[in-house]
Amino acid sequence: MRYLMHACVATSLLLSGLTANAQFYPRDRYDQDAGRDYARLMDRVRTDLDRAQAGTLPFTADRVRVERALEQLNGFQRRMSAGDYDRRDLEEAIVAVQRVTDNNRNLSVYDRDYLSSDVNRLRDYQAVLDGR
Repeated sequence: MRYLMHACVATSLLLSGLTANAQFYPRDRYDQDAGRDYARLMDRVRTDLDRAQAGTLPFTADRVRVERALEQLNGFQRRMSAGDYDRRDLEEAIVAVQRVTDNNRNLSVYDRDYLSSDVNRLRDYQAVLDGR
C-alpha cells in the first residue's frame, strides 16, 4: 500500500511537470551571446522572416513587406561581410523587419514575438557596432 501511494505521488508530480512544461512559451529564445554573434543573429532573423513569408499569400502587401525585409537584411549582410559597415543600411534592415512586425495581418502571435525580439537584437547589435 505504501509503495502504491509513493508511485501515485511520483506519477502525479511527473504529469504535473510535463503539463507545466508544455504550457511554457519562451518569450526570448536567444542566449546572452547571440547579440554578439553576428552570423547566428542574421541566420535567426532570416529564419524568422522565412517562416513569416511561408504564412503569407503570394502577391499581397504582406508578402512584399517580408521580401523587402529579406532584401534589406541580405544587402546589409553582403556589405558587412565585405568589411563595409554602414549604419544606415542596418537601420533600413531593422525598419523593414519592424514593418513586417507592425503591419502584417496574418502573422501568428509567436512569429510576431520572434520578429519583435529580432528587432531588439538587431538594435543591440547596432549599438555595439556604433560603440555605444
